[in-house]
Amino acid sequence: MYYTIGIAGHINHGKTSLTKALTNIDTDRLKVEKERNISIELGYAQFSLYGIEASIIDVPGHEKFIKKMIAGVAGIDLVILVVAADEGVMPQTREHIEILTLLGIVNGLIVVTKIDRVEPEFLNMVVEDINKVVKGSIFEEVETLFVDNIRKTGIDELKLSLHEKLIEIPQRISNGALRLPIDQVFTIHGHGVVVRGTIYEGVVNKGDTLIVLPQQCSVKAKEVQIHNCSKDKASAGQRVAINIGGALKQSKIKRGDVIVTSTNFTLSTMVDVSLNSVNHLQYPVKQRTPIHFYCGTTESSGYIVFFDRNELREGSEVLCQIRLTNPIVVKRGDRFIIRRPSPSETIGGGWVIGTAGEKYRFGEETIQRLLQQREASSEERVLDVLSTKKCLDKNEISKSLSISSDQINEILNGMIDSDQIVEIEPGFFTSKEVYNDAGSQVKFEVHKYHELNPFRIGISKAECIQILERNFPKKLIEAVINKEIEKRTIAREQHIIYLTDFEPHIPKELVSKFDRVLDNLKHDRMEVKEWGEYCRSENVHSRFEHESYHFMITKKLGYPIGDKQLIHYETFDDQFKLLYHATKKQPFSLQDAREILSIPRKNLVKFLELLDLLQFTKRVKEIRKWTL
Repeated sequence: MYYTIGIAGHINHGKTSLTKALTNIDTDRLKVEKERNISIELGYAQFSLYGIEASIIDVPGHEKFIKKMIAGVAGIDLVILVVAADEGVMPQTREHIEILTLLGIVNGLIVVTKIDRVEPEFLNMVVEDINKVVKGSIFEEVETLFVDNIRKTGIDELKLSLHEKLIEIPQRISNGALRLPIDQVFTIHGHGVVVRGTIYEGVVNKGDTLIVLPQQCSVKAKEVQIHNCSKDKASAGQRVAINIGGALKQSKIKRGDVIVTSTNFTLSTMVDVSLNSVNHLQYPVKQRTPIHFYCGTTESSGYIVFFDRNELREGSEVLCQIRLTNPIVVKRGDRFIIRRPSPSETIGGGWVIGTAGEKYRFGEETIQRLLQQREASSEERVLDVLSTKKCLDKNEISKSLSISSDQINEILNGMIDSDQIVEIEPGFFTSKEVYNDAGSQVKFEVHKYHELNPFRIGISKAECIQILERNFPKKLIEAVINKEIEKRTIAREQHIIYLTDFEPHIPKELVSKFDRVLDNLKHDRMEVKEWGEYCRSENVHSRFEHESYHFMITKKLGYPIGDKQLIHYETFDDQFKLLYHATKKQPFSLQDAREILSIPRKNLVKFLELLDLLQFTKRVKEIRKWTL
C-alpha cells in the first residue's frame, strides 16, 4: 500500500520539524533554507508506518511560495494541517485551508505544534479559534492532535491516527496508462536528467519508453528509484524518481510537465470547469480577468470566460471556461485552483468538466450544455462527443473524454451490447442515432436523385459521398452505404447506387409528350433527325434530352444511329428481318444490303455498323457474316 501525505500550514508553524519527528528526515536541503530557517522548495521524506509505505510532502508556508504549495498538495491522499500553539490561525493557515478544500482533498488531520510554549488555557483558545476557521472546510470534523516536535510528545499518537486514516483510503488505480506530473527536475553528473513526482495513475517500469508532455518527446526510463532505492517499477500513489535518457535536455523540462505512456492524453488550452469562488474576494472577478491556473503540478497563465454573467462575486458557483496561453495535460475530474496575479489572491477552484472546450456563445444554451456535461455519465459523454464528431476511433474518444484505454474499452463494449453505438469498422464508432441519421440521409439523397433524374438508373457512389461529406465523415457514409446494400434497401451496379425498388422511367407528366416523340420517330423510319429535335418539337425540357436518349436505348425503345440519332425499335426490327431473310443467312456485302433495303448509303453504313455493335454480324474486310 502506497500513499502520499501532505503537510500544510503557515510559515514557521513547525511543518518541517514535524516531518523530521515522524521520519527522522530533514526536508530542508537547500543552503538558503538552512540559513533562513524557512522552506522554499517542496520537501520530501519516506515514511514507513506499520506496514504502509508513504511519502510525506512538506509544502512551503510563506505566501510568496503559494504556487509551490499548490503543486505539492495536488497529488496527496491525506493532509495534515499544522497550526502552532503559540500563534494560532494565521493568514496562510486560512489560505491553505481554502486551497485544500477547493482541491477536493477529503482526508485530513489537524496537528497543533509547539504545545510546550503555551499554557493549557491558551491552548484551549487556539483550538476554539481553529474550530471557527475550519467550519465548512474539509477540516470541520477531523481529529485534532497535539504534539511537541522537539520532545516528540504526541508523535506516536499521531502515527496511530495516520495509520487508521490511511488504511481506509482506497488505493490509486495502477492499471491503465501512466500519468506522472513532474514537480522536480535536476541533473546528476554521469547519469543525466532525473525527474521526480507522485504517480497519479498507472505504473512505470525500468526500460519503459515514456512521453514528455506537452513537448511530445519520447524518452527512456533508464532507472527508477523510490526514495533513493532502485526499483524495477513504481505504481500509482508512489513518489518516484526516474533517470530519463533521450534527446530532451534538462532545460527543456520543467515542473508541471507530465510523463505518460499513452498518446491518449489531451493537450488543452480551453478547459470547461465548475468553479467555486472563495468567500472573501478582494475585488469582483470580471469577464476575461487574467488568471493563473494550477492543476496538478502545472501553473499556466490565461483568462476566465463567463457565459451567464460578466462578473463573479465571492461565494459563487459558476460553470465557465479557462482559456490558457499554453497547452497543458488535464483530464476530466482533475481539481484545480485559480489565482489572480495582481493583486495576488486565490479566486477559487473546482474540477474540470471537459478538456476539449470550444468558443461557445454567451447565454443560457451554453450553460445548459455545460450542466449536461457536468452531470453526464461516461456513456452520455461518449454519445455527446459522437453527436458532434459523428465518427471517431477508440483512441480519439478516449482522448476527447480523458478516459483511460481500459475504461473506454469497457464502456464501448457495454454501449454496443445496449445498441447505443455502432462499430462501423474495427476500432471506429458512431452513435446509433448518428448512424440512423446518416442512413436516412443516404436514402434521401438517392431518392432525390431519382426524382430529378428519372431516366437514369442511379447516382454514382462518389457523388453521393461528396454531397453528404458536408454533414458526415466519409468513412461513416461508406459504411452506411455498404450496410444498406447488405440490407438490400440499396443496390449497386459498378460505381452506381440506387434504391432497390426504383426503375428508370418516363415521368407521368412527360408520358404523352414522349409518346408523340416516338410516333414521330417511327414515322421518319430511317431518315431520322437528331434526337434533340424531336424532344424540342414536343417542348420537352432540354435537361431531359441526354438522359432520355440513353433511356430509350436501355429500354430498347430506340437504337442508336450515330452519336445523336435514334431509329424506332419497330423500324429496326423491320429492316433487320428484311435483310436477314433476304440474304438467307449467307454473307453479304454493302452493295447486297443496299439492293435489299433501299436505304441511302450514309444511313445504310450506320445501320450495318449498329448490327456489328449488337454482334448480330461480323465484318471481314468487305463482307459481313451473320453470327446468329
